[in-house]
Amino acid sequence: MKIQLDHRFLADIGLAGLLGADEQAFLDYAYETLEHRVGMELAGRMSDDQLAEFERVIDDNDEAGATQWLNEHAPDYRKVVRAEFERLKDELRAQAAALRETYRPESGASP
Repeated sequence: MKIQLDHRFLADIGLAGLLGADEQAFLDYAYETLEHRVGMELAGRMSDDQLAEFERVIDDNDEAGATQWLNEHAPDYRKVVRAEFERLKDELRAQAAALRETYRPESGASP
């Protein structure tokens, strides 16, 4: 199952109705947070040489190469992504009321 950060994701965590820039800003935040958490988890399992090799692949913007590298060196990376995604959703659901107050989707006000 592919992870998608979109309006369905927002509805799932209790933040349906964010408007325009607020919606995109929040989706960007969620993506960056997920990317950081997955990266930290995977990096903690890599040797210094593996980490340097993977960073080179990432720096080349080679998505196919990065996927291949992960399949070879961290074959459970999809499970890591899924687990971190579920953890993030749980945290955001728990904070949904406060986040709704911050973003006030009905008025379009930003924090």
